[in-house]
Amino acid sequence: MISYKENNFWSYSQIQYSQPGVKEYCLKLQNTYGGNVNILLFCSWLGCCGIKISTKDIILATRTIKHWDLNVVQSLRRARRYFSGSSAATKNSNIVNALKKLELTSEKSVQNTLCEWALLRNFKPNTVKDPKWTIININKYLVILDAPTLSEKNKLFTNENFT
Repeated sequence: MISYKENNFWSYSQIQYSQPGVKEYCLKLQNTYGGNVNILLFCSWLGCCGIKISTKDIILATRTIKHWDLNVVQSLRRARRYFSGSSAATKNSNIVNALKKLELTSEKSVQNTLCEWALLRNFKPNTVKDPKWTIININKYLVILDAPTLSEKNKLFTNENFT
């Protein structure tokens, strides 16, 4: 059973991200629509916890992480991508690996911030959970991004591994 703690959001995200097709979907959303993978996973995780969120909540959560995401996460991602594409990358793979590790650490910091924000908003897990809430939350974010929404029959973001 998933519980409402920072480390569980991180664990949830790692499990979801490793599911077939999820990584590709997340990266497409990020690269095509300017989506934030952590916000997408946050919407999914809250739904899995039995928490329905509003569009306003998503906008506020996004604002909460905006500066860290822009100045740290995205800067590290750009540096990693730039260096990975350079001829020096083959000679210095340890630098690429170090950048990947820093990027992941900065992503985890974003998730910790989102958890703290949710606690301050008094979001509480619901004992009655509907698997549709995950898709409903995600679709609210997709509408903000002007991205295609997911059907309720979607198989990418399921709660099967967490109940």
